[in-house]
Amino acid sequence: MSRPPRKIDEPFFGSKKIFISCFQGICILIATLGVYFVTLEIGYVIGEVRAMTFATLIFANIATILTNRSWESSIFTILCTPNKTVKWVVGGAALFILLVLTIPFLQRLFQFEPVSIWEIAITFAIGMSTMIWFEIYKHFWLRKQD
Repeated sequence: MSRPPRKIDEPFFGSKKIFISCFQGICILIATLGVYFVTLEIGYVIGEVRAMTFATLIFANIATILTNRSWESSIFTILCTPNKTVKWVVGGAALFILLVLTIPFLQRLFQFEPVSIWEIAITFAIGMSTMIWFEIYKHFWLRKQD
């Protein structure tokens, strides 16, 4: 609310935002495909590969939601700023992935095999890492603006 309103003739989504958003999607795609092909190459069962790939996709989308809340503030500032909607969305996504990975009926429905907590932690780290570049970009872009 501290910024002035945007000009009426200024587009809501500029080419810069569209490019960055597409690049975010490409990073998520690369990470997800990386998990898929590496786990296949290592010799995981296809159900485990599906579970780990899906978890990576969900975690990467959570990272995208969190980092895109502000294109100016760091993710640490964003996490400290209360927002009920984001809590519900992120909490719902985290609960969903937890249920799908642990409840046998849902595992069968999604054709997943059980995965260990370490494998979930790895997919979490990979999913969250997809937005590190954007946080670095925001940090240096903010520094340049000051």
